[in-house]
Amino acid sequence: MLHVQMPKRAKSAAAKAKAKADAHKRARERESDEERDARLERDAEQRARARQQATPEEVEQRRAEDAQRHASARQHATPEQAQARRVAAAVHMAAVRQQATPEEAEARRVVDAAGHAAARQQATPEEAEARRVVDAAGHAAARQKATPEEAEARRVVDAVRHGLARRDATPEQAQARRAQDADRHAASREQQSPEARDEARALDAARHANDRLLQTPEAADERRARAAALMMDVREAQTAERAVHNNVQRMLRRRAVNFDVAEDGGEGQAQGAAGPDAAAGAAAAGAGAARPATLEELFDATMAALSMNVCPNCRRAVMTERGELAPGCRHDGARGVGPRLPWRQVP
Repeated sequence: MLHVQMPKRAKSAAAKAKAKADAHKRARERESDEERDARLERDAEQRARARQQATPEEVEQRRAEDAQRHASARQHATPEQAQARRVAAAVHMAAVRQQATPEEAEARRVVDAAGHAAARQQATPEEAEARRVVDAAGHAAARQKATPEEAEARRVVDAVRHGLARRDATPEQAQARRAQDADRHAASREQQSPEARDEARALDAARHANDRLLQTPEAADERRARAAALMMDVREAQTAERAVHNNVQRMLRRRAVNFDVAEDGGEGQAQGAAGPDAAAGAAAAGAGAARPATLEELFDATMAALSMNVCPNCRRAVMTERGELAPGCRHDGARGVGPRLPWRQVP
């Protein structure tokens, strides 16, 4: 059997390195909490000085080495070690966030957002779906463990973030967000049981009631003013729609195009009253005399006659879209079709 003998110098160097590592390990086990904190602080200062004095190439090389070392450690770590690593990283990040200045916090958020955006762009659909599932599970666990104060703070932060996102969004982004929200809400409603749906409605009602209780008088007045303005707009739209509907019905009664449609494929006749739409009535009548008029043709002829929007009284002036008489009609609106307007001869 072949034995490869290491040089004495290499043996001594390896033994020295192992002895030094063991000595450091024993020293760390014997040190107190204060000594450990002081050592960690010294190490952090040394690393900070090294980062400041390093060239860009050295920084990039250090990042690559750290990433490779962390990846190797994650691959060979046991579940307990992975959990301990996550806890330590969370504690460290919390300490860094607490000690960071507003400028450092904003810079960190920008860097994190850019990194997350790049990761989302490069992710495959399967990776994106897995990330969404993991994020949803993490958010659900965080919500379950959160205290009422933490939950309220999280809601406030989310509301501010969503408000900023809505303010800075383009019309296309806003439309896409609304469509996504509608699809997501529809899917969640379909998957919900009746009990869960009732519970969600009750929670929404309680949240809205709580919001109203916590409102300032100025905010409550503003909400009431918005609701009143919305109701006025709805009433105006309903009134305009009702006026147009009434005018159309009156036109149909007074000077409508009368259609006689044979049920068994007979000839269809369309007779238009004398007036601006007489041509449309005559055309429909001619088409009906040549062959049986279909319902589509009758509908088109009716729409052609109604599109003239003639006054139901004098049959001369054109009405506006809201059903009001345009200038030129000699009627005064006594039948509820418009205000009193001066008479003018219409050619």
